[in-house]
Amino acid sequence: MLRAVLESPQSMVIFALDRQYRYLAYNKNHARTMKQIWGVEIQVGLCMLDVIGRADDRAKALANFDRALGGESFTLVEEYGDTRIDRRFYEDVYSPVRSDDGGISGLAVYLTDITEQRRAELELERYRDHLEELVAQRTRELEAAHAQLLHAQKLESLGVLAGGIAHDFNNLLAIVLARAELSLKDRADPARVNSHVSIIRDTALEARMLTRQLLSYAGKGNVLVELLDLNHLVTSMAQLLRASVSKGIRLELELGPDPVAVQVDVTQLRQVVLNLLTNAAEAIDAESGNIWLRTGFVEVTPASARSLYAPTEPPPGMYAFLEVEDDGVGIGEETRGRLYDPFFTTKFAGRGLGLAAVLGIVKSHQGAILLDTRPGGGSRFRVLLPAQDVTKLCEVTPNTSYAEPSPGEACVLVVDDEAPVRVATGEILRSLGYRVYEADGGVSACELFRRHMREIDVVLLDLAMPDMNGEQTLRQLKQLRSDVPVILLTAYAEDEFRLRFSKGDLAGFLTKPFVRDELIQVLRMPSVAGSSQG
Repeated sequence: MLRAVLESPQSMVIFALDRQYRYLAYNKNHARTMKQIWGVEIQVGLCMLDVIGRADDRAKALANFDRALGGESFTLVEEYGDTRIDRRFYEDVYSPVRSDDGGISGLAVYLTDITEQRRAELELERYRDHLEELVAQRTRELEAAHAQLLHAQKLESLGVLAGGIAHDFNNLLAIVLARAELSLKDRADPARVNSHVSIIRDTALEARMLTRQLLSYAGKGNVLVELLDLNHLVTSMAQLLRASVSKGIRLELELGPDPVAVQVDVTQLRQVVLNLLTNAAEAIDAESGNIWLRTGFVEVTPASARSLYAPTEPPPGMYAFLEVEDDGVGIGEETRGRLYDPFFTTKFAGRGLGLAAVLGIVKSHQGAILLDTRPGGGSRFRVLLPAQDVTKLCEVTPNTSYAEPSPGEACVLVVDDEAPVRVATGEILRSLGYRVYEADGGVSACELFRRHMREIDVVLLDLAMPDMNGEQTLRQLKQLRSDVPVILLTAYAEDEFRLRFSKGDLAGFLTKPFVRDELIQVLRMPSVAGSSQG
């Protein structure tokens, strides 16, 4: 063993110690290294622990020596030196030295200098840490820039949306104001006043439809679905559809031979048909052209869904479809990317939410829209709706027709902080024969109800009020009399608030603005009329 130490390659540091940590042998490289690191001359018989200057290095060496003297062979990467400048790294191999009788008489240590390699690794680690910090910083900067861009885009979209809404509402308000002025001018002529009032009513209904388009665009519209035949819906609209296009355009209805059952909100689906038809008519620049309106069933596969442009790819399955095709100018690639933006148009000015509303309605029905188009080759919009069981169409009963109520002595409490709405609602109810109490907020409503709770048969309750909101007022009223029917008045979609109330708390919803017939309808519901005391 001693000969092996003395004849070892000079690139290695090798030494052997006895059980008292005294040198038995060492090579020249080790002697030179000890001189460089600790500044000492070594010799056989010298205890190595006595020449290790640093206490922590001495403790570490002692622990390693004892492991080897215990019979263990192992490898370590270690550092030696007093300062960071002269620190050196070695890969150390420790082995026990055995005598002829098999006992352990000492230990041998083989050290390979890996300082340059280790320094390079440490430098690489520092560089990697620095690079990771630079990447993290750059990522934060890009995220901040992206957030600013999104904010700017949202502001731009809101600006377009606000401008379009203002444009459409101002047109509607212009009609209302003009007809109101004419009504005052012609008040001596009842026929003319009636004509003006009728136009004002129709215009207000158009304004209501615009607000519902906004809710549909946001995917928050109130969907009142029923099972119906798509063919029957289109046929019932045929006269209106033909009146919606110019005389030079030929409209062809190519309806499927069998009933096409869908579960939809009739009003919203009518809006989809009219919007698609209007877009198709505007796409025909010539004095004459053709529009085809088709219905039927189609099976959607992943391949067929990807082959046509769609805002969202529909899941595979069987769908009912409503299709509007024109032979107009077609749609280019750039325009397709903005097709479903609110108020986007290639015309001089926007006419409304258009395809944005159509998309919102279709998505709220768990459907999809596919588009096949090319510049100069016309466009084909296909609305997909989940197909329903056709046999169940026979089980559907027509909508109940609500006749004029016979309220007798029935009494209604109207709660709304908006005086014009509250007063007008009270006037309609009185014209129908109801007795009416009016409250301008939740606090006054509870006081009125406490005094007249045995007279009041139903409560029309506004949701958003400043002193006590609708939910708080409802709880107070139910504590006073748990069986009183309460109908919630809200300017938002019913579905937005249905989950906020416990089952049985509300007898119904009435969305503002409402017409007289809708008020009659909700008052005649069994959950309201059946609980009436009048």
